[in-house]
Amino acid sequence: MEALGTLHPIPVHTIGVWGVTNQSGLERMASRYFPRSSLPRDRGRNLGVSSAGVEPGILIWRMSQNGSGIDEVGQWEAVASSPVWKTLLPWIGAAAIVGFLLWQVPVERVWDAALGADLAWGGPVLVAGVVFWFLLDSWAYAYLVSQFNVPFSWAEGRALRGVTYLVAAVNWNAGTASIILYLRRFNGVPVLEAASSVFFYTTMDLLVLFALAFAGASFVGPSSEVENIRNVSGAALITAIAALWVLMASRPRWSWLQRARRGSILRAFRLARSIDVFVLLAVRIVYFAGFLAIFYFGGRAFGIEVPFGLVLASVPLVLMAGALPLTPGGVGTQAAAMLFFWSGAGDEAAILAFGLVFPVGIMLVRVFVALPYLSQLRKLRSGS
Repeated sequence: MEALGTLHPIPVHTIGVWGVTNQSGLERMASRYFPRSSLPRDRGRNLGVSSAGVEPGILIWRMSQNGSGIDEVGQWEAVASSPVWKTLLPWIGAAAIVGFLLWQVPVERVWDAALGADLAWGGPVLVAGVVFWFLLDSWAYAYLVSQFNVPFSWAEGRALRGVTYLVAAVNWNAGTASIILYLRRFNGVPVLEAASSVFFYTTMDLLVLFALAFAGASFVGPSSEVENIRNVSGAALITAIAALWVLMASRPRWSWLQRARRGSILRAFRLARSIDVFVLLAVRIVYFAGFLAIFYFGGRAFGIEVPFGLVLASVPLVLMAGALPLTPGGVGTQAAAMLFFWSGAGDEAAILAFGLVFPVGIMLVRVFVALPYLSQLRKLRSGS
């Protein structure tokens, strides 16, 4: 989920797993933002890159196939630049969704609700929350990369998250790919090994979000929507736990499963210990608990009295909606999800105002938090 990531919120940051683990998905995300010059010249020679007849622009990671599976070194290939409309498409989608929502709820009412919100304390709380999430998420990445790839300090983790915040502000769908390219460029981590670590981290996100949604739905009064949340999140949680156990364990020993386990994309699952799962789950629980608090108290700043049980059940799904690669930072998609789940807890105009202000506010604060790492972004793009 940014994983959901950030959800970033999800990094899920993120939800985005297929775009990372699928070759064409990674190619598309990487190519939209990082130019041909991102490839270091010395490494380019070692990787067998040919620059003859290549136009500057998109940088694509193209895997090759050999007898033992996917070649972890692979080959960099540059092709023509991506059209501008592909970068603008998520913003066009956001405008379409927001336009539809404002057609359902008059814009004058939404504007009045936004002006009437108590932002005197809501603004500072949001800033503090973004800084807290940034520090916690960067520490988690330092732990993750150190355990599964290379030694990686907290300072490096902060630089990594800072760069991805800046990339996501320009091209939301390239945020996850930038994590993988950053680790490749600055730390020499093979692309599939970096993708494996991100995949493992995203799995922790899903476990926590499904568990929170199931717990929240179990405490809310009976209704068809809540029952659906409980059933779906419960089934998804059981499936995710079973999948994690199968990928980390050595049994069952079916030949096809053994081959899959040996793949580079599942390397982190092979290396993971119980303590790694515990640490990362604990970090993500604290991380998402911050979002629950922001949604709960932020709603009250807009005059929305949402029961905490409903917040617990719905916010994970709201974050997942925001992590979908449809709009930048969940603009529009989060508001639509909040309007669906919270319509009985407050005025629709206030809910929509909160749903629109919240993701935009997070995106802007993240950019300010990440400004000290602008030089790292320039180095990543220039290949210097």
